[in-house]
Amino acid sequence: MESKSLWGFIVLAVLTSAIIISGMIAPAIFYNNLFLCFILILTVILGISATYSFKFPLFRILSWIFFFLAVIANIFWFFILEFTFQFQILYFFIINLCIVFMYALLFIVMPSYANRYQHKYELSSIKGYHIHENIYGIIFVLFGLFQFILSWLLPNPADPLNFWLYHFFLFFGTACTIVGAFLIGRDYTDLLHFRFIERRDPQEINLDFTIREHYYRIGKFGIVLTLFGLIFFFHHELWGQLFFSNPFFFTILGLVLIISGALIFGINFTYFAKKVENT
Repeated sequence: MESKSLWGFIVLAVLTSAIIISGMIAPAIFYNNLFLCFILILTVILGISATYSFKFPLFRILSWIFFFLAVIANIFWFFILEFTFQFQILYFFIINLCIVFMYALLFIVMPSYANRYQHKYELSSIKGYHIHENIYGIIFVLFGLFQFILSWLLPNPADPLNFWLYHFFLFFGTACTIVGAFLIGRDYTDLLHFRFIERRDPQEINLDFTIREHYYRIGKFGIVLTLFGLIFFFHHELWGQLFFSNPFFFTILGLVLIISGALIFGINFTYFAKKVENT
């Protein structure tokens, strides 16, 4: 871990903690949409900073810690007691911190699994036909969008079962969309040449997937777009209220950022692949 990156993360964490405490002390601040959106931005920046600062094993541990904290917070919220406003701000922060870190963790591990199974995939064919990754990517993206539609069509979202289903469809659909866009980005050259399914003999591994140094910087930037897209997509109503606009605009903006980030990440995932493989 580089000392400068570590110190940057520490300063950001301290600043975020101070702002959250101020929200717990002053209820008027907590119920302000500008304050909540500012917390969301800080949460994303915190996740991005941790992604680049920490080694993969430590980042994975932190992500699962935030996940279990979010599970405990939800159990208390829905089954044990209703939080006072002081704890509502903590609940809001923990839930979104979990979302940011868990999707960032998905971002980091995707290149590792892609590299691990790439050779086997490139040698595979179904009755002499090779199915390109862009086909699987398109299927994943469409399936993710279908999950979003299901979540929006659920009746009575206040019902506990529908509330759980809504968030399951939302989170699972987002994960499918990210994976699908990543696969499309990996196979973007075949997509540009309209190669989806072709008849051919099993071939050796396509080195173009792993040798893309000229896209190195683009690949690193993809996670930034996706994580910011998450907070716009998941909290479209909050952003709509803040800017006095239609929340649907932020839904579309979030989706565009999520897909764009995963696409350019798929084009070159060198940085994060090395981050996992070197640990």
